[in-house]
Amino acid sequence: MNHALGTLSLLLHGCFSYPKLRKIHLAHHNAHHHAHPRAHHDDPDMPTSTTGPFLIMRWFATMATTYATPCQALCFAVHITICVYVLQVPLFHVMLFIVGPFVMSVVRLFFFLTYLPHNAHACETPCRAAHKRGTQSTTEQGHIKSFVGPKWFALWSSFFAVYHAQHHWWPWLPWWQLGHVATVHC
Repeated sequence: MNHALGTLSLLLHGCFSYPKLRKIHLAHHNAHHHAHPRAHHDDPDMPTSTTGPFLIMRWFATMATTYATPCQALCFAVHITICVYVLQVPLFHVMLFIVGPFVMSVVRLFFFLTYLPHNAHACETPCRAAHKRGTQSTTEQGHIKSFVGPKWFALWSSFFAVYHAQHHWWPWLPWWQLGHVATVHC
């Protein structure tokens, strides 16, 4: 059931391939569980270099080329063309209700689920500061961090996926339960 819903949701959202995304996501988890946490060379979500100018742009380009394909772009273009020319949906509405949300979700998911949690130099969080002081913190796995802040923001930013370290520690938990785990273990 999960695989069927995932396939349908991703296909409708942006012509994504569920089997491909699942394979990449599992490779991402394996890179962090079987290698040194900072040895990101096996992680498909990481750029080849994590230093230097324009890091966020290179990182986004790495993610885009890993997850998106020319076939997907063509499928999305056909979808938009059908909406505009066959169904006669005004272009403004297509941009507002299809293209806009797609672009916003891609940027939001990249920023909150990849860049901030996996960038060792990104924002400092209270749990990260506690970890540096030597106190126990389960919000990091190697350099993977989790968001600490209001639950409404965690819901808005990525449906609780900002609790990224908890997701790596307990990958079988549904996203909506990660906030509770973060509260209990931080």
